[in-house]
Amino acid sequence: MVVVNKEQEQILKKYNIELSDYNTIAQLLIDIDDEMTNYLNESDEPLPEFYELQKVYDELYKESSVK
Repeated sequence: MVVVNKEQEQILKKYNIELSDYNTIAQLLIDIDDEMTNYLNESDEPLPEFYELQKVYDELYKESSVK
């Protein structure tokens, strides 16, 4: 199971990303990235939800050894 802080966990739950489904940060990052694409408008401009997920993605990426 992947460990994240409380704020990150709450945001991920909001988007139905259940941490117990993941064994690696790499797979979690892939799924967060996939979810982020659901929050682009018709012109591929990010919506507020995109930025919320991007913040979590960036934090997890920075904290991990995934490069």
